[in-house]
Order: sequence, then C-alpha cells, then structure tokens
Amino acid sequence: MDQKGFVQIPILIAIIVGVLVLSGVGYFGAEQYKNYQAGKIEKEKIAEETQRQRDLEIGALKQEVETLKKQPIVQPSPVTTSTTPVTITTPVITPIAQSSIQPPTSTFSNINGCGTYASSGNYQLNRDILATNPGCLKISGATNLTLDCQGHAIEYTANGISVSADKNYLYTDSATDYSAPLVDIQNSQNSSIKNCTLETDGQIPLSITGSRELTVSNNVINESPYFTAHVSVNSSDKITFMSNNVHVYYEQMKTNHSDIKDNNFLWQQPSKMNKTYINSVVELSNGSYNVVENNTINGSADGVCCDRRIGADHSIGLINESNDVVSQNKASNNWFLGMETVGRIENSLIDNNFIDNTGAGGIGSVYLTSWINNTVSNNQVNDSGLLFNFDRENGLLANESAIYFKDNNFINNSFRNYNGFGEGNSASFHFQPPFSLQTSAERQPAASEIILSNNLFQENDFNKNQPAPIFYPVGMVKDGGGNICGKSNIVPYPLSCN
Repeated sequence: MDQKGFVQIPILIAIIVGVLVLSGVGYFGAEQYKNYQAGKIEKEKIAEETQRQRDLEIGALKQEVETLKKQPIVQPSPVTTSTTPVTITTPVITPIAQSSIQPPTSTFSNINGCGTYASSGNYQLNRDILATNPGCLKISGATNLTLDCQGHAIEYTANGISVSADKNYLYTDSATDYSAPLVDIQNSQNSSIKNCTLETDGQIPLSITGSRELTVSNNVINESPYFTAHVSVNSSDKITFMSNNVHVYYEQMKTNHSDIKDNNFLWQQPSKMNKTYINSVVELSNGSYNVVENNTINGSADGVCCDRRIGADHSIGLINESNDVVSQNKASNNWFLGMETVGRIENSLIDNNFIDNTGAGGIGSVYLTSWINNTVSNNQVNDSGLLFNFDRENGLLANESAIYFKDNNFINNSFRNYNGFGEGNSASFHFQPPFSLQTSAERQPAASEIILSNNLFQENDFNKNQPAPIFYPVGMVKDGGGNICGKSNIVPYPLSCN
C-alpha cells in the first residue's frame, strides 16, 4: 500500500528545479516571529491602557452624577415681566447665488457589470453581477483602488459544460476559457477588495499577479461544481488575505511578505464530479517572510491514510520557503499530514498549531526533504498516526548541493490519540540511504552530500503509550532533555525518555 502523500512528483520537481537558491536571507524566522509578537503585545498594551483611561473617566462621571443627585434642589426665582416694548431688528439676508450651491458628491462609483478598471478610486456594487464568461472583472495597473461589493455577488454560471454518466469526465465548450479568473488583479498596488461573494463554474474565482500591498478581506469565495478551483497569488509582495470564508484551495507562488490570517478555509468537493483530492488547502511555494496565522483549515477528508485519497492530502503546504511563520492555526481532516513541506525549508517557525484527525502524521516532509535551522514548537497533534513524519523519498537533484536535516529545533510538542496507522511509533525521522529515485533528474548522493546533525529535541511529549520515535541515523539527534516517550528497541537510544 502506498503510504505517501503529495503524489504529483514530476510536477513538484518541475516547480523546485532552478529555484532552490532562496535561502541566503539574513535573519531567522524565529526572530521575525518574536518581533512580530512584540508588536502585537505593544498594541494590546496600548489598547488596554486606553480602555483603562476610559473606564476611569466614566467612573468619575458616574460619581459626579451621584453627588449632584444628593444636593438639594433650589427653586428658581419668579420671572419679572418687563413692560418696556422690545424692538426686534429684522436681519438683512443676502441671497446666495444658485451656482454656488453644490450637491454632495458620492465617494464611491457604482459597478454594474463586468469590465476593466485601471484608475484609482472607490468602487462598489449595488447589486449582484451575473457574468456571461468566466473572466468578468479585471483590475490592471491600478493604485489606491478599493472595490467594496457590499455583500453582493460576482458570479459566473457555465452553459457549455456537461458531465459523463460516471462523473469522471467533463465535456466543455472549447471556445470558453474556463481558466480565466472571475476577478483578475494585475500589476496593482495599495488596493483592496472586500465584502464580495465570488462564485464561478470555472477554475479561478480570484487571481492576483505582479501586485503589492493589496488587502483581500471579508469575502466569501465559493467552490466550483466542475473544477477543483483555487485562489491564485503569483509573483507579488505584501499581500494581506484575511477574514475570508473560502471553499476552494489557496495557492501562492513566488510571493514574499504575505499575511494569511484569520480565515476560515473549508475545502468543498466539486458537486458535479466524483470524489477527488487536492494536495494542500493552503499552499505557499518559492517565497519568503510569509505568515500563515490563526486560520481554521479543514481538508474535508476522513483522516484515514492512504488508499481512498478523498479530500486534502494536508491542510498547509510549504514548498521551498524560507523565513516563514506558521502559527496558531487549526488544521483538521486530512488523509496524510496536517502540515507537509517539500524541498528546502529554512529559518522558519512552526509554532502553536493544533492538528486533528490526520492519517499519517501531524507535521512532516517526504519529497525532496531538506530542512535547515527551523523551529517546531508548542504544537499539538491529536488523532493521527505520528507526531512527526520525516523522510526523504528522492535522490539528489542537479541544483541541490546536498541533502540537509540540520540545526532544527523540536521543542514542547505533544501527541495524543494514536489512530492505528503504520507500526505505532510516535514519530519517524528516516534519512537512511539508498534513497528512492523518482525521476531521471535524480541520483544517489555521496556520503559527503548527506548532512544530518545538531537537531534538538527538548520537552516533547511523544505519548508514553506508543513506541519511541524512530531516528535513522541516531547521530543527527541532540537531546535537550525533558522528553516523554515510550520504549525503543534502538540501543543506544539518542533520547533520555521520561
């Protein structure tokens, strides 16, 4: 039985070839996260102090009112009416010229249909838009543009798609480009899209390309009945994707400094097709300094590895990323892992995530695995096969200098409720050659090209009810103490288990 995820190996290698040199970038992801958290704490302190001052002012006003209530009421003196005639002077009113009176101007312009927008300004929908083609709204080369749908929908319903009787094949109108984005943002900056419902029978409800400093917030992005649709973000910088309800998968490529936070991702099966699978619900590739924080991510799988492959392989996927932060997410219902990486991952922090109901493990990497100086801390994994599942399923590519698993930190992670997958060990770190060659682009590495060392394991609860983690080779482990784990047949074992 195939026990692996991320099955489209040639595609993954095509993504990785030529882009592994992303890692010579300054400071650690952990340091980035500390600065980020410090900023959040400072803002919270300011907010708390402001609220405290308000409470003091309100309390003082209440006290003053109570004091006034207790004072005796003084009756006013009788009013003496004067008999002296009062002369009222009629004011002189100067008429205002009609031309000087201007009606108030609206700050928003209405969008009533599909089209292209390139000018700065504020645009809004005052009704739903029903598109006649998959590509409806295009924002190109815009600066300081806001699109507020005010809860209205932009929707495309296909007329040229039919489905085979066994729901395995689509018959499409060849004249229609179903990959055209419903909303397409290109080469724009300092702009935003909010309060929209996006729904298409095509493949891409929203695409962002070559843009920077964009905010996508408070939108509903619904699934396609015919395709495994997705949000596409490519070659961009400083994209904030927040507080959206998303029923497709999110794919981000060659993008830096993005902030994906406070979203609810619930992947939905295409209703017109047979049950199918996706690799990641949220996937980032070939970028750096990205943050994935405080999202709820549901892969809609049954949590059983690995034959059926219905729903998501994993909730969060990183491919060749560096200096990222993945924190405070709730990832659930995947048939392989809660979070999976591919390729070289460096200087990143995976902290305080809760992972539930995943078939083969909580956090791990199988294909083209190389990890350098990452921290995995304070994560909880429940109802899974393993806490960690790390392997190297491939040989060495031409643009890789070596296979690395070095200087990583695994601190204060915990595992509960083994689901019966595999042989029962609580974690697996397996980098023993020979490696399985998946394509002709790979070769077996020399011994000097396998660098496995100085990986700290400290205060992890591997679950005493399960056999201890597997380490091959054991020399890559540094015991930081305080680990809880079961028995092991490996002697000498590299961890002192409590």
